[in-house]
Amino acid sequence: MTEFRTVVADPPWRYENRASRAAAENHYETMTTTELCELRVVREHAARDSHLYLWVTNSHLADGLKVMSEWGFEYKTTITWVKPQMGMGNYFRSGTELVLFGVRGGLPTLRRDIRNHFTAPRRAHSQKPREFLELVVASSPGPYLELFSRCSEDASCAATTASNALPAVMPAGCAPTATGTRCPCGPCLITTTSTGSISPPSENPHDYPQHTKHARRQ
Repeated sequence: MTEFRTVVADPPWRYENRASRAAAENHYETMTTTELCELRVVREHAARDSHLYLWVTNSHLADGLKVMSEWGFEYKTTITWVKPQMGMGNYFRSGTELVLFGVRGGLPTLRRDIRNHFTAPRRAHSQKPREFLELVVASSPGPYLELFSRCSEDASCAATTASNALPAVMPAGCAPTATGTRCPCGPCLITTTSTGSISPPSENPHDYPQHTKHARRQ
């Protein structure tokens, strides 16, 4: 069984606010905090010493900390994506997005000179910037597993991991599948190899495309 030393997750948080919920569900199926806590894939496939990068919206900060704890990671710090464009918001106009960083065991970061914030333009709905992927690869070792990746609407990918079209609750025993294929658009942060490991195809983060792998919800 493959054990992953770095997990990146961008959960499809469900909003209580009707307008916010509708906006999210126009793009993908959402999940409750309870459903996310019950996912087994991270608890069962993350290595004893591993890192977790967990994306949260500002309104789901407490939920993110709960999910991180349920997945077996200890919260360490928050990484902030600063967006030049102003977004929406119920109280203040949003211009940031948060990544909770957690550690299982005692795995240190690869470098000690990386800041806990970065600036990058906003992309299509829920798509994460290349700068974040560069930060992950520079800070944390592989093998890598990504959950709930989102990219362009017309994209498809031959690479298969546990993040492809996750159901509402991950069934017991669900695990990444070794297909020996890569994303047809070029090198990806996450590539399934014939050995079942998932790792960056290049040591140079600048070789990565503007997106990660394509894992659209059905």
